[in-house]
Amino acid sequence: MDRLGRYAFTTVRPGAPSGDAEPVPGHVGVRARPAAPGGPARVLPQDDRHADPLFALVPPTRHETLIAVWEESGSYRFDVYIQGEQETVFLAV
Repeated sequence: MDRLGRYAFTTVRPGAPSGDAEPVPGHVGVRARPAAPGGPARVLPQDDRHADPLFALVPPTRHETLIAVWEESGSYRFDVYIQGEQETVFLAV
């Protein structure tokens, strides 16, 4: 993480092992201060979002907090917000 709170990591794009099944979402664990939300967040590449059954359970106004956006650089961007209007949807564990 840099001094502005930004982070980056490299991984493979999640996918079904056989290539025939539905896409597999990624998961990111977020650890926040005690009073803030946090926990696992589901990450869906923008073109796979409608194939995910959990996506349909999230209110449409919150969908964007689960979507990794394709960038011209050739990578996906997934921003995590701990609080505020754009707060990322975290899964209850």
